[in-house]
Amino acid sequence: MPRKKMRTVALEQQLLRSALEIVEAGDRTLTARTVALAAGTSTGALYELFGDKAGLIKAIFHDGFRQWAELLEQVPTTNSARHDMIAMLQTTRTFSKTNPMLFEIMFARPFVEFQPTADDYGVAKGIYAGVTRRVGRLLAETGSTGDQIDIARILISVNRGLIAAELGGILGASQKSIDRRWDLAMNTLLDGLTTGLPPSKQAKRATRSV
Repeated sequence: MPRKKMRTVALEQQLLRSALEIVEAGDRTLTARTVALAAGTSTGALYELFGDKAGLIKAIFHDGFRQWAELLEQVPTTNSARHDMIAMLQTTRTFSKTNPMLFEIMFARPFVEFQPTADDYGVAKGIYAGVTRRVGRLLAETGSTGDQIDIARILISVNRGLIAAELGGILGASQKSIDRRWDLAMNTLLDGLTTGLPPSKQAKRATRSV
C-alpha cells in the first residue's frame, strides 16, 4: 500500500506560521526539525511540502507578499488621493514593523539558502500595479505630469528605506521623532513628485530662485 500523503493546505499553513514565529523570535537557523516540532508534525511532512529549507523560505517570501497585498487592498478609497497614498505607505510601514523578520526575508535576504529569481519577484507585480493606479489618481488630483511608474517605484523604494532605517534604530531615539521624520520624508517626497511640473521645469524654477 502506498504511503499516505501528508500534504494538506492546513498543514502547509501551520508550518509557515510556525516558521515565521521562529524567525520573528530571532532564530535564524530555521532547521526543518525545529519548524516541524513547533508545527506538531514531522520533518518528512515539511520536506514533502517544501522540498528543503530553501523551499520553505521561498514559501515564506511568497506568503509575505500575499499578506502585504491583502492589507493594501483593504486601504479604503476616500475623496483625497493624497490621503489614500499616505495611508497605503503607512500600511506598508505598519506591516513591516509588525513583521520585521518577514520584512527582511522579503527584502534583505537574511538566508543564503534562498535567492529570489525573476519569477519569484513576479509575486510583487500586483502590488506595484495597485500602487501605480493610486499614483495615477494622485497625479490627476494635483495636475502633475509625472510618470506613474517612476513615481510609484520611488515611493515604494523610499518608504522601504525609511522602514529599514526605523527597524535598524537609526531614524530616531523616540517614536515621536521617528514618526515626525517619516511624515516629513513622505510628505516632502509627495510634494516634490506632484508639483504639476515636469522635472526639467522644476529644476529650472529652482535655479531661478537661487
